[in-house]
Amino acid sequence: MMWLFLVFNDNEPHEGVRAVAVIYQNKARIENNYEVYRRRQAIVEHPYGVIKRQWGFCYIMTKKNIKHASANVGLILTAYNLRRICNLIDPNLLKQYLKLLRLYFTVSSTYFKLFYGLLFFQTVNVFIIKK
Repeated sequence: MMWLFLVFNDNEPHEGVRAVAVIYQNKARIENNYEVYRRRQAIVEHPYGVIKRQWGFCYIMTKKNIKHASANVGLILTAYNLRRICNLIDPNLLKQYLKLLRLYFTVSSTYFKLFYGLLFFQTVNVFIIKK
């Protein structure tokens, strides 16, 4: 049986109630698996360090609402991922992969349009371009 104690912290009114048992369980997991935790920390937190220190992204410019802020962060994380891909994969191999991906989506969308047209008895214009 696990007991859950709640602590009301008057010094931090924005945090409200804390689940003490969960905090102690997390602390025990970290102490028991310290090497695993350090490795995870090095892998997961490295991109954020690069983005903050090397790229200078230490604050969010569009603070109007959470939607704008998450779009801003999503854009910078996408840029980081694209940069990592370009550094890890040979450019010629990346070009071949992207061409294959474009072919896949072109064929998939063509078949989807045909199936959709047959399903709902609509005429569908499908253009096949030969090179």
